[in-house]
Amino acid sequence: MKPQDILLLLKLVSIQTPERDDWTDPALIALHSVRALALSTGISKSEVALSLQRSFANGLARRDVRTDIPLPVRPALIEFLTHGLRYVYPATPGPLTRGMMTGGAAIPGPARLTAGDALAPVWPDPAGRGGGPAVVPLFWSAPDAAREDARLYALLAAVDGVRLGEPDAAKRLAAVIAG
Repeated sequence: MKPQDILLLLKLVSIQTPERDDWTDPALIALHSVRALALSTGISKSEVALSLQRSFANGLARRDVRTDIPLPVRPALIEFLTHGLRYVYPATPGPLTRGMMTGGAAIPGPARLTAGDALAPVWPDPAGRGGGPAVVPLFWSAPDAAREDARLYALLAAVDGVRLGEPDAAKRLAAVIAG
């Protein structure tokens, strides 16, 4: 497993929503192409292909029988992210900086963590609107990919909550993955 594998799996989760359930739609199938995944995540095409191979081998993804598109295996992904991620890719808050909010405070809706007066962690970014302790993103292109996809942003923020050891982060992450 590499950090970009997790980013790619989360992108696959973000593509699949209840509104997008017509697997015969060529536009939906195109979103799952190596080229489209590379463009939307900032991962090179060759690394996307390798990442998919690793994810198929470890059971976190599978190919759809009808369309041959890559799909995440959600129960396995939730189990890995909630129980193993913080040991494999831990995050430690750094010095205060300006950036994009991450962790539980960046998740929209009922899964959002309200931390009172505490500063929310941020991915360092001079154009960011928030300020707080710096957290290195899971993969260098994650903030750019998150700017383009709100659902992916929520997933990455929830993952950072787990990496940071926030209270109830695993429950929030499972809720965000479930949709």
